[in-house]
Amino acid sequence: MANVVDVTPAVLAWAISESGYSTETVAERVGVASEVVGQWERGVEKPTVGQFRSLVQLLKRPSATFFLPKPPPPDGARLEFRQSREATRGELVPAERQALRDARRLQLAVATIRADLGDPPPDLPRIRVGSNPERAAHAVRKWLEFGVDEQLACRSASECLASWRRTLEKRGILVFALPLGSDGIRGFSVWDEMAPQVGYSTAWNVGARMFTLIHELGHLVTRTDSACLDPHALSGVAVERWCDRFAAAVLMPFARFRKEAWALGGGKLIEDVTVLAQLAQRFRTSLSATALRLVELGLADRSLFDGLPAGRDDKSRGGAPGAGRTRVEIRRDEYGHATLQAFVRAVARDALPRSEVIRYLDISDSNLDDIEQLVA
Repeated sequence: MANVVDVTPAVLAWAISESGYSTETVAERVGVASEVVGQWERGVEKPTVGQFRSLVQLLKRPSATFFLPKPPPPDGARLEFRQSREATRGELVPAERQALRDARRLQLAVATIRADLGDPPPDLPRIRVGSNPERAAHAVRKWLEFGVDEQLACRSASECLASWRRTLEKRGILVFALPLGSDGIRGFSVWDEMAPQVGYSTAWNVGARMFTLIHELGHLVTRTDSACLDPHALSGVAVERWCDRFAAAVLMPFARFRKEAWALGGGKLIEDVTVLAQLAQRFRTSLSATALRLVELGLADRSLFDGLPAGRDDKSRGGAPGAGRTRVEIRRDEYGHATLQAFVRAVARDALPRSEVIRYLDISDSNLDDIEQLVA
């Protein structure tokens, strides 16, 4: 009889449930019948060593997790999966769950580091969903101290996105940029008093990413944890529509945007996509976001947005994600300066051992040396 592994049945059942995989999928990937997986979850049978290794690889959990006496307690985050009524799925897929779990693990670590080092919590404004999004956007932009002139002075959309990311990070917000795929969620937000976190998918063009970033900031200031699938979810739930309007008002402030729109449109409603593209270029925003802002302010008809081409938010196709970048550059791009800086400070102040930081970031010892230089 093959050697078996004495996993805790309730923990295995919990890990499968949290992964988002069905029992049938787990069975197929491990190479057993569905009934066998059910027996493992009930403790009737135990997986072999080979089957256990397959489970660990599939479920993306440390081996030691499966020997805990009971499932770990909830970490406090309650992300709501939000999408329009036309969406074809109603929950996160396994790859998204894994990415969000990893992001949450790092967020909790940074929150602990900041608390241990005596950092004050970030002073994010708290705004009620349903309040005037124009006033909310003005208040938040003032708090961020990032003026519209600074935004318009950016030489490219990429530079503008980088400026917004740095601005949020300086205010204590963790900003993650993850390869979640074109069929995946566009962004997510998780409130934490010490380490509020937002993230956006790198699967879309820069203007679309910037809109998602500020949309997720809207979730943070309203304290609504979220994983958002649809951009501009016109038929979505109220909080999504509010965050869309908030993001549009932040990126395209009313007075300045109207002035630029009237100038480019010759004082008439904007009907030409070429003029729309010029306005989007001016504010470094996406065509979708710019068109909807025009419609909302009565500066264009809804047909302008409806007539935009499919794939307007698509990313220009290049190399594979991460191609040509070092591991340190990938960690910088994905986790951001604020996250890496917290871990570097933890090592310098003996709040975490060096080996623990290497494990958290999944890097080598020499990589950590490079990161220390990067965030110095």
